Amino acid sequence: MTVRKRLQFATMIFRAAMRQRLIPDSPFADVSIKASMPDRSRFITQEEASTIIEACPNLDWRVIVGPSHFGGLRCPSEVLSLTWQDIDWANERIAVHSPKTEHHPGKDMRVIPLFPELRSILEEAFDATPEGAVYVVDEKYRTAAMGNAGWRNCNLRTTFTKIVKRANLTIWPRLFHNLRSSRQTELAKRFPSHVVCDWLGNSEDIARKHYYQTTDAHFAEAAVGPTESGAESGVRAAQNPAQRAPPF
Repeated sequence: MTVRKRLQFATMIFRAAMRQRLIPDSPFADVSIKASMPDRSRFITQEEASTIIEACPNLDWRVIVGPSHFGGLRCPSEVLSLTWQDIDWANERIAVHSPKTEHHPGKDMRVIPLFPELRSILEEAFDATPEGAVYVVDEKYRTAAMGNAGWRNCNLRTTFTKIVKRANLTIWPRLFHNLRSSRQTELAKRFPSHVVCDWLGNSEDIARKHYYQTTDAHFAEAAVGPTESGAESGVRAAQNPAQRAPPF
């Protein structure tokens, strides 16, 4: 994917040079920029997410992992940018500021629901937060993640890997991204796609390509069928042997 992005930039630059008649041809005109990536998706169930939260060593990490999964926030940028002022407790909404997309018109901020799973974590953190604190997550994490060129690796992955192992789960690729994509897949079962994408801050096209996952629950629901309940399915299965029995 890195090579693909570099080729896109090179193709764009040389195409612009051709339009300005600075060069007669582009050396990248016939270069393929298609990328083939292995499947690195991993669906994190609600039970697994709860186990991970319980395995967090302190409250700081619960308010890092909680919004990353239950709120679908990008980590570290959106999680570490979340302030107490962004939380509207009365109307059960959260304003999420997005450094990644703020350069796009109208994409600097979005509003998400204060999901019940997330509310309990934030209430615990609010009660323990010292007076005058601005950010939900201890500001030392934000300071470590901010460099001269913007957001940088603040070693969250190393600690999060230890937390996942402590929860007796197998480490998966793209640790924080798959928390977010799992949440988007969950929400898409309950709400229209455009609503979920509005909450998560991506487009439906991007969600289809990089976020939505096919889960075991999808197969289980398909096997039951749209109109029969599990009990009805069990009754019919119990009747089938008698119906197939010979009439003597």
